[in-house]
Amino acid sequence: EFTRKEVTFTVYDFPRDSSRVAAAAQTMAQRYQVSGFPTMVIVDRQGNRLSQNVGVAGDIEVYKRWIRSF
Repeated sequence: EFTRKEVTFTVYDFPRDSSRVAAAAQTMAQRYQVSGFPTMVIVDRQGNRLSQNVGVAGDIEVYKRWIRSF
């Protein structure tokens, strides 16, 4: 329910074999300066980065509060 009503999630996969990383994933990683995994980036409708988290922040409720703070 949370994802359908409040946000849109996009997932990019980064396999260990970097030659298999999709071009779209490479573009997003460069655009938002992703340097570690997992990384979650919150962007506005124009693609401007609002916040970024690297690593695991906790359970789903922690993520919901973080996302809703914007």
